[in-house]
Amino acid sequence: MAITIDGKQYDETKLSDEVKTSIVQVSNLQSRQKNLTAEFDNCKVLINHHRDIIAKGLKDEALIKADEKKEETKQ
Repeated sequence: MAITIDGKQYDETKLSDEVKTSIVQVSNLQSRQKNLTAEFDNCKVLINHHRDIIAKGLKDEALIKADEKKEETKQ
């Protein structure tokens, strides 16, 4: 079976077990990297979604005013 690496074809039967194992590892890690990138992008979307909910849900009446802060520190 031929394996193509960097545009060149290699006879798999003539490669060492170490090289074959590394080829499998690189392939697995590239797949994992793609999955992690997709998960990272999804996390960014979810963070933005929840930030929007927070921004819309913050009420002025929940805001602590400067004079209320001073009273809390006196106690």
